[in-house]
Amino acid sequence: MGVSRSVLGRATMLLGLCGFWLGLGIACWRFPGEYDWRYMTVSNLFSAKHNPSGYVWGAAGVVLCGALGTCWVALGFGRSTTAVGCLRRRVSPLLAVGFPCMTLAAALPSEWLIPKGHDWLAVIAFLALCSGLVQAWVQSILWRVPAPPLHRRARAIALLCVVLWPVAGAALTQAYLALARPELPWVTLAWRAQRIPLFLSFALWEWLTCFMLSGCLAMLCLLPPAPPQHRIPTAAR
Repeated sequence: MGVSRSVLGRATMLLGLCGFWLGLGIACWRFPGEYDWRYMTVSNLFSAKHNPSGYVWGAAGVVLCGALGTCWVALGFGRSTTAVGCLRRRVSPLLAVGFPCMTLAAALPSEWLIPKGHDWLAVIAFLALCSGLVQAWVQSILWRVPAPPLHRRARAIALLCVVLWPVAGAALTQAYLALARPELPWVTLAWRAQRIPLFLSFALWEWLTCFMLSGCLAMLCLLPPAPPQHRIPTAAR
């Protein structure tokens, strides 16, 4: 029964992830005029003002992914008796907060929320999902390659650098713009015409972060269970 729940949960999450990217793809296709992901943030796809004929598709993809992600957590993410399963139980509360907030941010109309309600829900969803998924992904990789503690720490740092470099890029470039070039407006296609360096574009780093987190989520769903030797004693659970 545990295996069937695990398989069902992972299949459900993969379906949600596919729905997320399908919704974004259709929203991008129906976007009026040119959509250049390097200079246009994801939020443009969800805006009724900027994408009147496609925003519903983008929002539907986010709602589907968030709802099925919540189902994934409820179906037993972290129920395994392995050490990886114990780590997942510790990050499950993060995912249990992140996925519903993701769903609500896309599903609820602005009139139902406090001012900046969508922004707050989106920030909470990002922080919870990013923290939970990255922790689970790093530990899932580490437990498959046994190593001394010092090597494990070095590998953990390396893996964190691999997956979090877009987040660091976004933070560093925004700090630079605030301090050195505060006169620049928010990133738009006008940046491309003005030949402003691409690496300063928040949209670029936002999309790269989205790709990275989607990759982590897909790997968590597709990787086989941890080896039996990593099962933990009952007293330690």
